[in-house]
Amino acid sequence: MSLATASYRQGGMIWAIKALDSIKPSQAPPNSSASTSKVISTADQEVKASSILNSMYDLGIHSSIFDVANAHQYIPLTLFTNVNTKCLRREGLTLKKVKSSINSVTHHLLNLSQFESEDSMDSFTWQEAWLHYLVWLADTAQPVIYEHWKWQYTMLSKDKAVHDNFKAILTFNINMHSHYAAQAFQHNE
Repeated sequence: MSLATASYRQGGMIWAIKALDSIKPSQAPPNSSASTSKVISTADQEVKASSILNSMYDLGIHSSIFDVANAHQYIPLTLFTNVNTKCLRREGLTLKKVKSSINSVTHHLLNLSQFESEDSMDSFTWQEAWLHYLVWLADTAQPVIYEHWKWQYTMLSKDKAVHDNFKAILTFNINMHSHYAAQAFQHNE
């Protein structure tokens, strides 16, 4: 990007901020229409953002991932990458499903063989997926479970460790998640 382009963009951003500041309702003159307008939205009407995104706009984590989780099956981190999230959004209805009977209940779950193998992830993609996974866990898991996985990610993702020992970290991470999915256990730190 050239210096002129950067300067132009910065100038545009400053102009936009000033324009927004100039229309704040608290600064409106007493005779303006802003002071007599009906309030349409109040803070007490707000709901948690993830609830809005997941239910109203169908954004966030795809429902197929919730189906796998509700069936207590292993969810590979690859499903949380940007590429696979986009794939689930675009092709979700056409992706192959597998019929699986778990505890006498039949589930139609996403066929995970359609996605790249988790053990082929690079460190950048692994970190990207982990961050999305943690956002999902914050909304769906009990705080103690979320805190554990957040702690594990923090410990495993130290810059030097990820760079020097990524394959070992990835293998350990896959084993921990798959064992936990098979039989949830309390975490000891």
